[in-house]
Amino acid sequence: MLDAFTDRLTVSRDGRSHVINVSFTSTDPAKAALIANEAAKLYIEDQLAAKRSATTKASAWLWARIE
Repeated sequence: MLDAFTDRLTVSRDGRSHVINVSFTSTDPAKAALIANEAAKLYIEDQLAAKRSATTKASAWLWARIE
């Protein structure tokens, strides 16, 4: 099932920018849009969580150095 999903999901970078294109192929256009949008949303949330984690670790390290 996961293979079928990933075969229908396409993610690509738009040239040299930080823009990504996400698309999903389905016989139902509304379903395809919903899935593509949700995949993009989850990617953005994951990236924000990773950046928050890195910032928290850097802050802890800096506070330890200050003390």
